[in-house]
Amino acid sequence: MLPISTCIVPEQTNANGVRAEKWPAFAIQDVAKNQKFPFDQTKQISAAEIEAFVASYLDGSMKPSIKSEPIPETQEGHVVVVVAHNYDAIVLDDKKDVLIEFYAPWVPSFSHQSH
Repeated sequence: MLPISTCIVPEQTNANGVRAEKWPAFAIQDVAKNQKFPFDQTKQISAAEIEAFVASYLDGSMKPSIKSEPIPETQEGHVVVVVAHNYDAIVLDDKKDVLIEFYAPWVPSFSHQSH
């Protein structure tokens, strides 16, 4: 059985990576891995598109939707900005030691730590 999550109410749209202004919308949600795979809302909903969507999920070629800032174009020095899209390449690289600090720049007490 597929772990399918259907978006029925607007409150579910952001959590599943779909846009509230475009309906109908749906996503596959892998609850065990906490991953979401929204259907491309620019595509026409048809049996063929849905079949291709599910097939790409099942064969592992579909990438999960990840909220992330873009990877910075330039990174100079020893302190670099890590975002979701470069986390694995930087933080999980076994060839170097990494110390990472997480902070939220929009929180006033963390604002002094912004680059």
